[in-house]
Amino acid sequence: MAKGSSLTGKALAITFILFSITASVAPLERAIAQMTMCDGDSCTITERGRERPMTDKEVDKHFRRHNWAQVDKVRCKYTDDQARCENIVKELRKLSAY
Repeated sequence: MAKGSSLTGKALAITFILFSITASVAPLERAIAQMTMCDGDSCTITERGRERPMTDKEVDKHFRRHNWAQVDKVRCKYTDDQARCENIVKELRKLSAY
């Protein structure tokens, strides 16, 4: 690097670092700004400080997402009938797919 361009290089590096920090913090803020609370079959979503009831379609998608996560935890390691267990897990995944 030439002597005259070292300051410009440092400025570019600092700008890149600041941009990287801003880009990595922005998605985190969006994730924290949304909260879902459910009571029975109805859910309320809080976004940017405002509450609203979720539509039936949103509630269905919310529960299917969580069911998928639970089905993914099923292991057929200790079963007597490995093939049957795996088929049941496949069927559950189909039912909980979103």
